[in-house]
Amino acid sequence: MPMQEIHGQWQAARKGWGLVDARTSEPINPFDLVSDEKIEMTDWELLSFAIQVVCSKLENKPEVESFGYLVDPIPIKDEIFQISS
Repeated sequence: MPMQEIHGQWQAARKGWGLVDARTSEPINPFDLVSDEKIEMTDWELLSFAIQVVCSKLENKPEVESFGYLVDPIPIKDEIFQISS
């Protein structure tokens, strides 16, 4: 997405969403791509979602001060770690 700075703020350089089809250079409106077609989640997407659920549960525990997570699809390697003070 081409960006430009205008009055100290970064904005899309093109009208609308500023998104461009890499093959045709035509503008893309994301809403034109939305459909009711059911698309199966990949194993990695399902794993990533599960990790997000676990992390949201950890966020609500007072004994957990801060934490982070990393989901690496290649190879599938996932880590949840707690940072203690």
